[in-house]
Amino acid sequence: MGIPKVTLSPALAEDVLIDLLEGINTPYSLSLALQVRSGAFMPRKIHPSDYNDLSLYRADVFAEALFKKERDFIYKTPNNERYDECCASFYENEYVCTRQALSIPTFDYLLERPRKLIASWLKGFSYNRMKEGIIKFGPGTTYGTSGVNSTLDYKLVTDLTITRGCFDLYQGLTAGSIMDTNLEDHRPFRVVNGNRFTTVDKTYDKDRPICVEPICNMSVQLAIGAELRRCLNRQLPVVLDEMPDYHHRRLLRDGDDLATIDLSSASDTISSDLVKALLPEHIYRYLDQSRSPYTRINGQWEKNDKISSMGNGFTFELETLIFLALARSIDPSATVFGDDILCDARKAHYLITNLKRFRFIPNMSKTFIDGPFKESCGLDVWNKINVRPIFLRSSPYGKTTVSLRSVYNYLQNIDRYLRCYYGDDDNYVFRSRAFQRVLRCIPKSLTFFGPPERVEFIPAPRNKWKTSYKGFVLRAKGLAVRTKHRPICADLKQSERLIVYALLQGDSRGVLPRETGSIDCIAYINVCGRV
Repeated sequence: MGIPKVTLSPALAEDVLIDLLEGINTPYSLSLALQVRSGAFMPRKIHPSDYNDLSLYRADVFAEALFKKERDFIYKTPNNERYDECCASFYENEYVCTRQALSIPTFDYLLERPRKLIASWLKGFSYNRMKEGIIKFGPGTTYGTSGVNSTLDYKLVTDLTITRGCFDLYQGLTAGSIMDTNLEDHRPFRVVNGNRFTTVDKTYDKDRPICVEPICNMSVQLAIGAELRRCLNRQLPVVLDEMPDYHHRRLLRDGDDLATIDLSSASDTISSDLVKALLPEHIYRYLDQSRSPYTRINGQWEKNDKISSMGNGFTFELETLIFLALARSIDPSATVFGDDILCDARKAHYLITNLKRFRFIPNMSKTFIDGPFKESCGLDVWNKINVRPIFLRSSPYGKTTVSLRSVYNYLQNIDRYLRCYYGDDDNYVFRSRAFQRVLRCIPKSLTFFGPPERVEFIPAPRNKWKTSYKGFVLRAKGLAVRTKHRPICADLKQSERLIVYALLQGDSRGVLPRETGSIDCIAYINVCGRV
């Protein structure tokens, strides 16, 4: 018999939201609580320029964080409106790319320095290393697979979707490998015009537009992206994966002297013509061959002037490369992560002027040059003090029956939020009205207390834990997580491609399904060793 579901009151999430808003106790948070009670929710957007006081700003931004990232928020913008807004953004960005291409001849002299920088950085770009990296699939959806079928086994048996321009490059890179269509891989190619438009959640009132790439194009794009990343790592003070932490350290140390620049729809406004003007010809040719020249949106194929979109395997590395070159042509100390630009505040206005000349649109609500506040790579600082809130996510809005795991996750989210705002006080968090309101929903027999940041337990003070020793190990009963593999799909089992699954390090126990690859059970769990 499995673990029973937990019954919630229909308005539990709204009541918890009100509890937390009233606990913050500022005019803004109290007005939000009244709006939730009345059903007329029209929150004011929080912006640091509206505040002179650090403590008031921090309180209000924490109030906003209670609903900003909630996917199922009761007052979220309807799905059709969010989708329509993303479609409008797609067409607007294509228009920006068209204008950008027209501006290149006029301002080509401004590209001379960035072009030289990029040429020197990409001297070590290697086609042979691309061949080594081609045997790789991304973790997400592709043009021919979606949802729970976006796992390795299905990607090895589905048709090879590819654009016509990528065909020769894909066959050249896979020649002699386990993905060679002339030797090992006998699946048919399915030529498509390009990628497919879709959206993903961003905030409660906005979605993020992305595009789903053909599977062969994605493999080539990932190989190109890996090689661009290798070249970038030699030019940055730390490797690209560590750049967010580097930005955080710089802001906390020198934030008053730095500017943070954010661009609107940056990855969707890099035109193919701009990339051609900046990159060496042979590398641009790889990018152009593997990109999707068309996007299927609203049942129609639209020609792309952009080089790539979010969802493309080289988009992130390419935009980092281009914005780093544009930034360092103004400020040699500038660093970039994607479209997050960190530079000397004294040179920021010159950089923004140059970016505008090439039709890049600075998001002035998230660009900070003067003043105490700066934001980059998920860190917000005010006078070098971290004021980034914890965002509440996945609250059970509109749900009356949920899994025990969902309630545990909800309590852990509330615990992290309260600790971040009020301080690391076990007793205060545990006794808070919001925490206790959710805790009362769980049957006593399924209530297992333990240390914070452990997914198996409900966070609680040490005196609430029910522990015992097994040998020298302290343990407690909790909600354990065990992986649940499903069998490899039948089409793969019956084909010669099964050996490829093994060579790509596929799990012999089966496949871990996306989002559903675990089961919960009650078990004794090690808490820590004996002191």
